[in-house]
Amino acid sequence: MVWKGPVSSVRHAPPRELLLATHQFPGPYCIKAFGPGDDAFRSAVESAAESVVTRARFESRVRVTSSGARSCVTLDLRIDEVDEIIAVYERLYALPQLALIL
Repeated sequence: MVWKGPVSSVRHAPPRELLLATHQFPGPYCIKAFGPGDDAFRSAVESAAESVVTRARFESRVRVTSSGARSCVTLDLRIDEVDEIIAVYERLYALPQLALIL
């Protein structure tokens, strides 16, 4: 399902109703965060997730562009409730070096 709501410059989690309609909780949830290709960005993304769920409840993978300038940090989270997803999004959007979330 693709979100086709109004376009906004405010960065926030998908609407609670959409998350509840498209995911079962508890269950898996994947977030891809794009930013600089350095270890500091990876660490910041992981810390943002870890501030909401324990490290044991997520795995991360990093893909860096061939130039090394950009990276994608994929978080595979095991979520108990929808509020955890919203909280992770809030913390990720607070990262100044974040370029995009999918």
